[in-house]
Order: sequence, then structure tokens, then C-alpha cells
Amino acid sequence: MYSIKIKRRFYEKTEYIEGHLLWLGALDGCSYGSFWNGETVEHAHRIAWKLVYGDIPDDKHILHKNICQHPPCVNIRHLYLGTHQDNMRDTVKAGSHYFASRTHCLKGHLYDEKNTYHRQQLNGGSMRMCRSCNRERSRINRMAS
Repeated sequence: MYSIKIKRRFYEKTEYIEGHLLWLGALDGCSYGSFWNGETVEHAHRIAWKLVYGDIPDDKHILHKNICQHPPCVNIRHLYLGTHQDNMRDTVKAGSHYFASRTHCLKGHLYDEKNTYHRQQLNGGSMRMCRSCNRERSRINRMAS
């Protein structure tokens, strides 16, 4: 799949540190490694996967296992083949999902036990909702009717 030259160039940009095979080359805005594969720029952890296992199915992602969650790591033992839904579940568990890490709603109300409820989603997940904002929306709707 990749030439010996590309493979050598890839591994020259890594260093094994404390169980991680860290990417030392360019990083994107989310701290994932970026690598020119000879045709296009691709995430380094995807290249690492392809070097060992070959092509990645179109409907799959290469994800970091919960033991790692370190974007520049390209250690094949820290990666697995998963779905977008697996990726979202992992980011919520790790506390790194954009919405899961928020402490306040868009209007500034605290997401705490008293002011938060969870609405079930069609995909089986749930979404945090602000009770204060919900009360305000209900009040406005009652006044409009």
C-alpha cells in the first residue's frame, strides 16, 4: 500500500515515550498528527492503522482506546476500528466532548443536579437540558397562546 520510503518517513516522525508512540510531526488544530502520505495530508493515527491492517472501511473511524485518549499517539495498540457513534460515546466518557464539558447552558445557567434534566434522543443517547431555560420557553409559549 505505502512505499518503504513513506513508511520510513512516517516512523522517523515518532518517538516511544511512556507507552505511547507519539507523533512528533505536524499537528492539526485538535492535536492529531498530520502526515503527507504522498497524495494528500491525512491523520497520522489513520496512517499507523493502514500500515498494519490496510484500508479503512468508509463507514469506520480509527479511534483511541479509553486507556490512551491522547490525540498525537499513533501506537497501534492504543487504536481501534469503530463508528462515529463509538467516537461520540468515548469523547463523552473522557469528558472531552464539546457539549459534555460545558458547565453552563448558552444563557449562563449552571448545569447542576437541580437545574438539569436529560432528554432521550432517537439514537439512544440523551441530551442535557436546562430547566431554567425550559421554564422560560414554556412561560413565553403560554403568553403567546
